[in-house]
Amino acid sequence: MAIRFKERTYHQVVVGAAASGRMEMLLFAYPHCNPIVAVPQATEIASVNNHHEISSWLIDRAPGSSLQDLLISACSFNNLKLARSLLWTRNGTLRVPQAMVQACFQRAVRLGCINVAQLIGQHCNSMQVQAVDVYHTAYYGCQDVLVFLRDLEPEIIKAPDDDDALVFRMHGQETPTLTAVANHVEVETLDLVLQITTPTLDQVQQVSASVDGAKPEIIRLLQAYEASQ
Repeated sequence: MAIRFKERTYHQVVVGAAASGRMEMLLFAYPHCNPIVAVPQATEIASVNNHHEISSWLIDRAPGSSLQDLLISACSFNNLKLARSLLWTRNGTLRVPQAMVQACFQRAVRLGCINVAQLIGQHCNSMQVQAVDVYHTAYYGCQDVLVFLRDLEPEIIKAPDDDDALVFRMHGQETPTLTAVANHVEVETLDLVLQITTPTLDQVQQVSASVDGAKPEIIRLLQAYEASQ
């Protein structure tokens, strides 16, 4: 009679196999674990430990929900190796729908994860990014992401017309508007934001009316932008 263990035990074996690179342990325990719980944890551990055969094997069998959770984690923590394995198979075929790739790109931009943003932007065409994501990454000082976006020239999805407000809520986070960015960043950063998002004349005039008068270089930049429209 075969000996059976508790599901938690098989889960621990799967995670241990991912950490140690023991494929035979993984093959033994995987059929008896809950993949929705075990696969994300084991895949991340295998990726961190450079056990690419195991991480690829797990990704190929990951339930859709686990794959999405892993992608969110990879993009949030700038895990380049894991993001590459999740997005593409070994022969270069895209593993996930284009919409998921787009969502990952936007998340990487928003959180200032330059490595993942570059990976996706350089290998996929027609990237889009929301203006509010650009505001967010500018507000929190991710200058390298802004330079990358300026050169990439992605399609910009415009923000709602409420740039006179300091913040509005998006996905449970307080997201800076263009006005908040103008009052917070250096002139070089704002210049990049204007180049990337190309706000309307009305939007820039609203910002100019609300910008801190103690920042004359910001005011001059906004006035120059208005004059160019």
